[in-house]
Amino acid sequence: MLNFIKSKRETIQLLKVYKKNNKAVDFYLKNGFVIKEELLDDLTGEEEFLMEWANG
Repeated sequence: MLNFIKSKRETIQLLKVYKKNNKAVDFYLKNGFVIKEELLDDLTGEEEFLMEWANG
């Protein structure tokens, strides 16, 4: 499913993943996403990463 979405888009922006969710962070990093910023979720108080993928 991720490959399908990537084939239809030039970029995927504003993907947020909780920092403590190591499996999700590793999955996105292995699939070409980069961490753009570290944030704090206002509702939960959890640290999170703002991630982005760009084709090319």
